[in-house]
Amino acid sequence: MSYKALGAGIPVILVEPAYTSNTCHQCHHIGDRNGKVFSCPSWGWGGDADYNGAKNIADLGAAVNQPGGPGLFCLIEAEKIPGLQKAPSSEGGSLHQQA
Repeated sequence: MSYKALGAGIPVILVEPAYTSNTCHQCHHIGDRNGKVFSCPSWGWGGDADYNGAKNIADLGAAVNQPGGPGLFCLIEAEKIPGLQKAPSSEGGSLHQQA
């Protein structure tokens, strides 16, 4: 499928599928998978594990295909990256600079 998409000029984004069906597509917490059934103890969603995994893969693909990068990162690790700018915080509905 990749070669057809690339041949048509459609970008292909590969997403590691491991554990995508064990992570809740609504709240992104690790849930419980029992065969084909997934249940999230944090959010309470439950359903088909493959559907859940497919939603996670689609969300990851959409996130990394954003102009300027995905914007998804761990804030703790981000502080270790020199020059990385944090998004401005919103307070009272307006954006302001942090001192």
